[in-house]
Amino acid sequence: MQRTTIFADPDLMRELKQLARQQQRPVAAVIREALGQYLASKRQRGRRFSFTEMGESATGDLSGRVDAVVREHLQQEFERERQSWTEELRKRGEA
Repeated sequence: MQRTTIFADPDLMRELKQLARQQQRPVAAVIREALGQYLASKRQRGRRFSFTEMGESATGDLSGRVDAVVREHLQQEFERERQSWTEELRKRGEA
């Protein structure tokens, strides 16, 4: 393993320490697990979302709203990407 340093908001650290205590695990183990899950979710980006999952609508009227649902999902995904790129450019001093 490689050692690293991160900066986190006090509220986030408080929540992290509380979770680690509840699970009786070291904070570092919780961070490693969370980071692994986050990176795994990014590797699955080609999946986007499952149409079979979309079919499990609680309201039962999804078929009539599929265009709106897809549009909303794509807008949310675009916004996440835009924020990610903006942050990356900010780190590089290009924004």
